[in-house]
Amino acid sequence: MSEIFFTVGPTQLYPTVKNHIKNALDENIFSISHTGNTFQKYHSDLKSNLRQIYKIPESFHIFLIPSSTESMERIISNTVATHSMHIVSGAFGQKFCSTARELKKQTTIVNVPKDQIFEYENINIGLEIELVCVTENETSIGYRTPLTAFKLLKKKSPHTLFAIDVVSSAPYSEIDFSVFDIVFFSVQKGMGLPAGLAVLIVNDSAIEKAKFLEKKDLILGAKHHSFINFYERSLKNILPGTPNVFDIYLLSMVTQDMIVEGIENIRTRLEFQAERIYNYFDNHKVFNPFIIEKYRSITTPVIATKSMTKKVLDELSRTGIYLSRGYKPFEEVHIRIANFPAHQHQDIERLLNSFQEITDRL
Repeated sequence: MSEIFFTVGPTQLYPTVKNHIKNALDENIFSISHTGNTFQKYHSDLKSNLRQIYKIPESFHIFLIPSSTESMERIISNTVATHSMHIVSGAFGQKFCSTARELKKQTTIVNVPKDQIFEYENINIGLEIELVCVTENETSIGYRTPLTAFKLLKKKSPHTLFAIDVVSSAPYSEIDFSVFDIVFFSVQKGMGLPAGLAVLIVNDSAIEKAKFLEKKDLILGAKHHSFINFYERSLKNILPGTPNVFDIYLLSMVTQDMIVEGIENIRTRLEFQAERIYNYFDNHKVFNPFIIEKYRSITTPVIATKSMTKKVLDELSRTGIYLSRGYKPFEEVHIRIANFPAHQHQDIERLLNSFQEITDRL
């Protein structure tokens, strides 16, 4: 029986990737120059595809870097002189905050409870806050932050920059670019590609803040990797350093495939699949969703296993199905299930049928 990866990243390859890899070999993509015309075309096509999928305004600029962890560092370095705010619902929101602290910034943390309703609209953004950092989908616990409240927060603090991590919700997430100035994700999750590439989308306001910090000599790190240098090079469809040409090619191809399927069709399919997963576990005699219904992730459902994580994962792996264990400190009591565009209805049914067989043996 074929293997299928419901791991939350890296995950199952998007169905068309194998053919694209073959074509990449045939077209010598591994050997082309990262400053040549062929690469520039794929780079340009990729940016056009992303703009179409996400409805990205022309006032936003698309940068390609090695990872989303690096994105966090670049964002803080280029937009914060002294103080950032972090909306933290789990480990990856905390990671964004820790990055700011390691860069010697002052931080304000808003801790979001995982098991009760939280009034996001009442968050107080002080005048000292230069950047508000939000994790839309907290991969560590399967928590999905509702984004509608941030429109009001942006209205209250129009001169504050807002950055959003959509690492495990892209391309499902729908971003209001009138609210969020900076958006980033990596490709080994929802895009169904090998790891090693991240997309960082920043607007003119973020670029201007970087220019201000540069004049004040407040940007940490080499100027070679500043927003300013990324922006200037992006106008020519080239990048600082030698980029992951192969992954950029694949992302260009896969985003085109997603356009053909239709992003709204993809979103509808993922919502249906998530509903199927949650309905099953809401009625399961042993395992249940970890997050209350209002905040449940569409793309990374997390299920509490009553300390049977290892047994469940071992049983499933024997059938060629692979899931992620819980994220620390929940390694032994959670399982995490990817529900990305690479996963189809029949994959979800196979997974749930296997769970039922395991349940019958418990």
